[in-house]
Amino acid sequence: MYGRLEKYHSIFVSHYGDLCNYASLFVPAHDAEDVVCDIFANLIETKDPSQISRSYLFTSVRNRCLNRIRDRRSSRAYQEYIAERLSEYFETPDESLLMDIKEQLCNAIQDLPERYRQAFVLSRFSGMSNKEIAQHLNLSQKTVESYVTNSLRLLRTALKDYLFFILMMI
Repeated sequence: MYGRLEKYHSIFVSHYGDLCNYASLFVPAHDAEDVVCDIFANLIETKDPSQISRSYLFTSVRNRCLNRIRDRRSSRAYQEYIAERLSEYFETPDESLLMDIKEQLCNAIQDLPERYRQAFVLSRFSGMSNKEIAQHLNLSQKTVESYVTNSLRLLRTALKDYLFFILMMI
């Protein structure tokens, strides 16, 4: 057991700073440290140290940060933080870039298969839960989850060139 904890400690010491810096690209610094610590706490409980790679750690940090952003997107303070971060990158938002992103997003949503689009729009724009969508569309809840997940995957692929800008605007 001691050898295993020593391996986790070695991984933690080797990657902590880089992971915190990476996480701080997505979330405030105090949240970045929490995200990285949460990931390591979870890894100790669920993964063998020999299965942990650098890319796995960075992917975990990115996903955890995106989840945190999604969970906080309605928070006023967090919206102000994102606006500050945007102003660091852009002195004045380029209206044509914003219009292009909006157009690409609308086109990508329109290109989704009909049932995917219905589930996605109800989930993301109407704020309905998967259970409510399932009842509304007369589908199983698992099917709705699958439709929304597949919609996000397809949108991510279609909007890969704009993903950074979209994330910064959320």
